[in-house]
Amino acid sequence: MVGGQEDFSRLGEFMASFVFVHGAWHGGWCWQSVIEELARNGHHSVAPDLPCDDVAAGWSEYLAVTLGAMDEIEGEVVVVGHSLAGGVIPLVAIRRPVRRLVFIGSFPPEPGKTLDEAIGTEQDLTDPRALVFRDARDPQGRYVWPNFEAARYAMYNDCSEESARWAYAHLRPQATRPFSERWPSDIWPEVPITFIVCADDRMGAAGPLRRVAKRRFGIDAVELAGGHSPFLCHPDEVVRALISTLS
Repeated sequence: MVGGQEDFSRLGEFMASFVFVHGAWHGGWCWQSVIEELARNGHHSVAPDLPCDDVAAGWSEYLAVTLGAMDEIEGEVVVVGHSLAGGVIPLVAIRRPVRRLVFIGSFPPEPGKTLDEAIGTEQDLTDPRALVFRDARDPQGRYVWPNFEAARYAMYNDCSEESARWAYAHLRPQATRPFSERWPSDIWPEVPITFIVCADDRMGAAGPLRRVAKRRFGIDAVELAGGHSPFLCHPDEVVRALISTLS
């Protein structure tokens, strides 16, 4: 699970600090290949584990864990959020200096709305076959994947069998509170934003996310190949996209 050896250092003049926030079911482990490649080029990264399996944890708790992981980082950071973590990273930028927010395969939250309410306004955002987790809850009511095949179809469709099974073995249940809880801010931070979409993403389709980026923020999304988990399947492309934001 180590990224490629290509030298990306010429793509950015500055050494930077990155904060990686994972999406539903995952953990900081999913950023391993990206973090290793960035480290080889002199960049520092942290990737906390959100309490996604805690039924009592919502946006405030996710934010607290993320800010805690940033305690020893000085100055501005690039904060990267995948999927569900798009609801966390703007809250970080409201509370401390941030150089840039990067959304990967992520629908941005809307002030005054729950995540379910916000994503419900966008047609064709998710392949219906990727939503089987909505009906596959554990005894605590948390979202789980019914089997490996369902998770692979939704999140790892372009990964090797080995990588997909490795990731699936690390998944945790995802509590539902972040989907149903009102996003806890009435403002949006005034910081630069990059949207990264993936051409074959079944959880957050590139077309709808591209429209959201243009409509809400007036920016063009950066498109990568592959599905919902480019940090696993195309880490070199993720690194290249991230470093390009530094220049």
